[in-house]
Amino acid sequence: MDELLSDGRLVAGLFSAGAVLFVAICGGLIALGRWMGSTGKEVTNLEKTAARDRSAFNKVAEEIKRDIDVIREDIKRILNLLPSTPALVQGDSPLRLTEFGKQVSASMRAPAWAGQVALELKHELAGKQPYQIDAMSRKYVQDDLSDEMKERVAIAAYEFGIEEDGVHRVLAVVLRDKLLET
Repeated sequence: MDELLSDGRLVAGLFSAGAVLFVAICGGLIALGRWMGSTGKEVTNLEKTAARDRSAFNKVAEEIKRDIDVIREDIKRILNLLPSTPALVQGDSPLRLTEFGKQVSASMRAPAWAGQVALELKHELAGKQPYQIDAMSRKYVQDDLSDEMKERVAIAAYEFGIEEDGVHRVLAVVLRDKLLET
């Protein structure tokens, strides 16, 4: 071993190998430091981007909330414009009076009126189908009411806070039912 040490080649070889290893380790540490630094910058940039995105999202969410509030108010206004009177007839086939429709009918003495009209129209019922009798009832109420009955229609519309067309629908249903009984 003394021979190897005295030669100097081994020492120089070890020294150069150590130097190379030292330079490699130092270079690796420097590269690792740069990578960590750039990663830190990327994380910082990512956090800034996320903060901007959250801010933009919050602005859009606030705008949507304001729009929904406006829509809600518009719907309330529209609902307030709609008539609040209950339905007079049920939409099932054949049409039938609701409880409110029955009240309107009773106030006008519509069943008694329909009985008198049914006697007058009895001769026109031969061979007619129920849908034809329904159409005939609607036409009669629209075109052939007496002045007294027109007055009752106007009074009922006023007293119940409904349109005269609604009262006409009530009369047509009552008349149709009476004609179908005969």
